[in-house]
Amino acid sequence: MSGVSSSNIANMAILEQSKVISERTLTKREQIAAMCLQGFLSTCESVQEHEADKFCSLSVLIADKLINKLERKAND
Repeated sequence: MSGVSSSNIANMAILEQSKVISERTLTKREQIAAMCLQGFLSTCESVQEHEADKFCSLSVLIADKLINKLERKAND
C-alpha cells in the first residue's frame, strides 16, 4: 500500500475543517483532537491508512484526557 503525503493529508484536513467551521462551531473536543492530529501529521513524511486510523484515535483519546484533567483541576 503506498503512502499518502502527510502535507496533502494536512491540507485536506484544513480544507475540511474550514468547511465544518463555516457550517458550525467545533466543540472543544473536536478542536483539541484536530490540533493533536495536525501535530502528529506535521512530523510525518507519509501516512499509511492504518496509521491514519491510529493517529485519529489517539488524537481523540488525548483530547478526552486533557478535557477530563482540566475539569478535575477546575473542581479542586
